[in-house]
Amino acid sequence: MPDVLRVSDLTLEELHALEAQGTDLTKGVVPVPQPKAAPRAVVGDAVLPTSKPLEAPPPPADVVARARERLAAAQDLAGDSSFEERSKTGELLAKQGEVQTPPPPAPEAAVEETDKAAFLIAMLGGSPFRKAYRLFGGKLEVTFQTRGAHVDAACAAQAYRDDEFEPLVNLEVTVKQQLRMNRYFDYQFVTSLHAMAATGSPPRVFDVEATAVDPVKHGAGASKLRATKLDLDKELSQPIRVALRSVHTKFENLVAKMTMEANNPDFWEADSVT
Repeated sequence: MPDVLRVSDLTLEELHALEAQGTDLTKGVVPVPQPKAAPRAVVGDAVLPTSKPLEAPPPPADVVARARERLAAAQDLAGDSSFEERSKTGELLAKQGEVQTPPPPAPEAAVEETDKAAFLIAMLGGSPFRKAYRLFGGKLEVTFQTRGAHVDAACAAQAYRDDEFEPLVNLEVTVKQQLRMNRYFDYQFVTSLHAMAATGSPPRVFDVEATAVDPVKHGAGASKLRATKLDLDKELSQPIRVALRSVHTKFENLVAKMTMEANNPDFWEADSVT
């Protein structure tokens, strides 16, 4: 099999040069020049030379040399870097070094026993499960809570109702669905945010039902849920918002983990390992 160079290893200048020469770059590789014997034809008992079939010219030697130098330098920097190049059918075309097996994923963090106990008490008692997180070296404490089924349904409904205020026009169906899903996640965050307190300050408790709707500020016909979201968007700085959303994701993952283990009695034992 002839030696080849990957198109991804070539510079833009080299690619332009090859295109100008008529080299086919769509296959992802280009051949390295190889000496070929002139084809011959047999006429009776005589063997006659024939004209060479028309082919795209191979890349110039200087292009090959520069590409190989860059590849070697990249491999030196990467240490034990390696690659395999295979055809569409899985046939090995080229191999450099030894392909390393990716490391196994990190083990999932165990759920704390205090969280399990608090979750059970909340679920069996019909009250929200709450968990506090400390941010910025403990300077800020934020508490999230689980949502009731009716609250989650309101979040989903509001994601569609927002079309009245933020029309999704001239967009593909999949894009509209993704934007509405983003709205739904926003409202999940709003309704899960229970309290936030900075060091030395009293905690602020968030309550959607206590929000005053202003038709001028929030839009005519806006719900308390939408008004709360708009107020938070204006109040929270972007760094705080990013930090809170990151912690909210951790909280949602924790709740999902414990919910999925509802049918696993071993998970709820005090000495269980999760």
